[in-house]
Amino acid sequence: MIAGDIGGQVGVMSTLAIDFAAVDKYIHDHIRDWMGELSALCAVPSVSARHEAIEPCADAVAELLSRRGFKTQVTSVDGGHPVVLGHASG
Repeated sequence: MIAGDIGGQVGVMSTLAIDFAAVDKYIHDHIRDWMGELSALCAVPSVSARHEAIEPCADAVAELLSRRGFKTQVTSVDGGHPVVLGHASG
């Protein structure tokens, strides 16, 4: 349904435009925070191949998920690298 009166639905495009505008506003309002979080995560000097700072990186990922309402757990199996598990209800 692009425009006009199709099947009794008038103004479908204007409704979609409002929804897209809300998405655009949400992105605009939050992009700086997201980029800051990404920069902080990238600043953790972890190098998997050399087993350097892997735990602090896993902790940073878990914290990022926790701030968004995920229940998190950092675990590892048989001394391997940590794995971050996150669960969101719903």
